[in-house]
Amino acid sequence: LRDLRLYSNKLRGSIPSGIGQLKQLEILYLHANQLSGPLPSTIGNLSVLRDLLLQSNKLSGSLPSGIGQLKQLEILQLHANQISGPL
Repeated sequence: LRDLRLYSNKLRGSIPSGIGQLKQLEILYLHANQLSGPLPSTIGNLSVLRDLLLQSNKLSGSLPSGIGQLKQLEILQLHANQISGPL
């Protein structure tokens, strides 16, 4: 799977840690849902991820350090959440 677009639905709950097993994922659009809780640390396993759109949810907590290891990441949108802490 390279492209997962589940935006503008009414998805609830947290992003499952199993997301990190999608090693070929390049595009992940989960924006405009009702997702909550912290980002799973396994998101740092998505080494070919280019676009990560998570804005307009209810995500909280700090960014996992693995986000900084995503060398292919070009677009990161996290606005309209409750994320805190250092970048």
